[in-house]
Amino acid sequence: MSDKPMSKLSKVDKAAILLLSLGETDAAQVLQHMGPKEVQRVGSAMAQMRNVHREQVEQVMGEFVEVVSDQTGLGVGADGYIRKKCSPKRWVKIKRVI
Repeated sequence: MSDKPMSKLSKVDKAAILLLSLGETDAAQVLQHMGPKEVQRVGSAMAQMRNVHREQVEQVMGEFVEVVSDQTGLGVGADGYIRKKCSPKRWVKIKRVI
């Protein structure tokens, strides 16, 4: 499924890639804040993910950081917000991308 170019990935596909990159514990915490239909759609996309390329993960994470920055006062405090929402190990990986 993820052999698609970035421009062809749906928002659900991008959410699946982001959650898969977070790891089981952090992804579970995010999924707890979603409704049953959202969990079903994203979970199905996660189960179907194959051949996710590093560049795709980096682009999805970069897009996520841009969106979060826009929603947290033009980026003010975005790093702190993201850091609080994921494990220290995951933060190091995200920080390398951004």
